[in-house]
Order: sequence, then structure tokens, then C-alpha cells
Amino acid sequence: MQARSLFLGDNWTLEQSLKTDWESLEPDEIGSGMTIDVNGSSVAKVDDKSFYTDGLLFYRIVLNAVLYLSSEQAEVAKQANPRNAMEEKARAKKNPAKKSSAFQVAGKYSSLDYHEVGGSVGQIVIDKDRAAGTNSGQMGNKPSVRFMVRGHWRRKPQPVEMDSPVLIWVRPYFKGPEIAALINKPYLAK
Repeated sequence: MQARSLFLGDNWTLEQSLKTDWESLEPDEIGSGMTIDVNGSSVAKVDDKSFYTDGLLFYRIVLNAVLYLSSEQAEVAKQANPRNAMEEKARAKKNPAKKSSAFQVAGKYSSLDYHEVGGSVGQIVIDKDRAAGTNSGQMGNKPSVRFMVRGHWRRKPQPVEMDSPVLIWVRPYFKGPEIAALINKPYLAK
């Protein structure tokens, strides 16, 4: 379990809030962070290294969502789930194989109604040639914008004498030039 207190000062950017340094804001009242292991019944002091890797990206997404939902221009629309209609169509099918396949597809959708947030934003298309104002093919393979690559598993090749490749976890990271504009893509949380 991890808890984090953020301060939203006047004219502060999101980055300043995410990296709130409580020791400089209230030096007499705050100490270093603590971690509690409930199963091992141990308490230890901890630094912010884990927060500034995967934790910072997660807090950034959550804080952006909270700030957007609390804004005056938040676009929130109630949506009915598509699963009920899909199951009705599946029941109407005569062929057992097609009926089973239709039920499998319907089973991938939630049976709960939901709220769609920012539906008019649409898909973000990164056109590196147009963003840089160059002709096609002059930029090579380098992106002209900055974006976050999600964490993912990668197979690490092994020598021939070992049986199977080893899976390694690649942490989320930012890709693109550091001076380029940062693109925040929407993610669907299930």
C-alpha cells in the first residue's frame, strides 16, 4: 500500500504538484516516508525511488482524470452497456456454433452501464512529418512528439543450451525528444 499527499499551490503546474517536497514546505513537521509490511509486521523508512518510476506515471493519470472531471468543461455521457443487445442477437441465431461464438464475443463486455469521459476527443494520431513541417521521409524513424510507452513484457533471448526465453518487465517510459510537446493519451481502465 502506498499513500501520497499532494499540494496544489496557486499557479503550480501538474509536475510541481506531483513532486511535492513536503520537507521544504513544512520542514519542522515532516520526516522521511514510511512503508508498512502488513504480512511481515515490519515498518521501515523508504525513499521516493519507487514513486518516481511507475508510481509517478500512475498518479499523473489519476490526477489528470480528477482535474478533468472537476473542471467546468468536463464531457461526461452516460452509456448503456452493449452486452445485453449482443446477447439478444446471440439467442436469435439458429446455428449452435455461431450462437456460441456470439456469446463469447458478448462475454468480453461488462454487463454494467458506464460513463464515457471525453468522448469527443477521439483518437490521437501522431503524424511526425506534418508536426515537424518537413516532407515525407526526411525525419527517419525519430518521433517529433513525446509520449508515454506503457509497461510491457519482453522475451529476453537466451543461449542455445537453455530451454526457454526469460520474460522481463519493461517499465513505462517516455519516448521522443525531451523538448517536444508531451501527448497525454486516454487509457481505458477496466
